[in-house]
Amino acid sequence: MLEKRIDLMKFSYARVSTLDQNLNRQIEVFKKFCSEKIFTEKLLGKNISERIVFQEAIQLVREGDQVIVEVVD
Repeated sequence: MLEKRIDLMKFSYARVSTLDQNLNRQIEVFKKFCSEKIFTEKLLGKNISERIVFQEAIQLVREGDQVIVEVVD
């Protein structure tokens, strides 16, 4: 029998597609959700495999953790 984890985490992922765009609005939303770790990335590209920070975030997420994303486009 698997023991239920009590150390669940809230992760957030904020992304914009250009260097001149601002991540602050997304980060403020994530703070309201009490995210413990906020990953940020400024990168153009539709291919998710090119999003290095996103890939790092996914590697940290474990069963039961929450991942919060404000915008999916």
